Amino acid sequence: MIREQMNPGADATSGTENWPDDGIRLSHLGAIEVAGDDADTFLNAQLTVDTDRIEPGRSRPAAWCDAQGRALIVFQVIRLEPTRFLLLCPADLMAETLKRLQMFVLRARVTLAALPDNWDRRGFPLESATRALGDAGLPALEKDNAVAHNDDWLAIRLPGDPARCLLAARRDAATEPTGVEDPQHLAAWRLAGIRAGLPVIHTATRALFVPQMLNLHWLNGLDFDKGCYPGQEVVARLQFRGKLKRRLFRGTTTATCEPGDPVADADDGSAGTVLDGAPDGGGSNEVLAVLKLSVTEQPLRVNGEAMVLHELPYSTDPP
Repeated sequence: MIREQMNPGADATSGTENWPDDGIRLSHLGAIEVAGDDADTFLNAQLTVDTDRIEPGRSRPAAWCDAQGRALIVFQVIRLEPTRFLLLCPADLMAETLKRLQMFVLRARVTLAALPDNWDRRGFPLESATRALGDAGLPALEKDNAVAHNDDWLAIRLPGDPARCLLAARRDAATEPTGVEDPQHLAAWRLAGIRAGLPVIHTATRALFVPQMLNLHWLNGLDFDKGCYPGQEVVARLQFRGKLKRRLFRGTTTATCEPGDPVADADDGSAGTVLDGAPDGGGSNEVLAVLKLSVTEQPLRVNGEAMVLHELPYSTDPP
């Protein structure tokens, strides 16, 4: 397989010393609050993870699929309290997702609502976030996917290189949002997620991939011994009877690329699809792409430029 080792800290864009003191404003992220006596049961019937296994103060990734088992969105599912969850997701998909989720509430004792705009969402390096949490009277987040919160603060430690935290803080509606918002800093945040191999679904890639193609079974984002959810039969059939022919890879290219862009093999045939990308500060772009396993030994190209594959920070070996 075409692989090269990378030095994740070799460029200016990704180094935490260049992240602003007030944090990176993460306006591209939204969240849906799911609360009520039936919140756990409701989410269990919709998502690829068993929410009974998410303890308060913890989180896990999960997909919400269509009836064909294709991921419509990938959430970070945060359990705040026994009957209260937060679904972190891309802001551009939130309104449509919320509207569609509402259709499944029926008689369940559960309410769904978008996180209000007066909750600032900012990204910090772990060290800076730890100081902010201490000032807010909250404990440090020792492990990835750990959560801390009170009435005015919410913090989650997300996998990434560098180690990073998302902090959401309630502000007065009359005050201006805090944090720095510019393309370079936002790219640094996205780059950390790409280097962590974390799949993000955008509009152009909705309903294209089953969860295993997004590596969610290696990211603790799939439970195969839980109750039914949309597309479960397709997901389970691939796991127990099929063979995975495509999965998520990480690569580098000098081409500018967007989610949904095609990846070509040596014969200009279809090799896969770009899932996400961000500049690395050194003249290249790092990408996540879902690729056919049969072509990863070949030269690959995206938008006419070569793409070199790199190791992911987690094992992708069959169990």
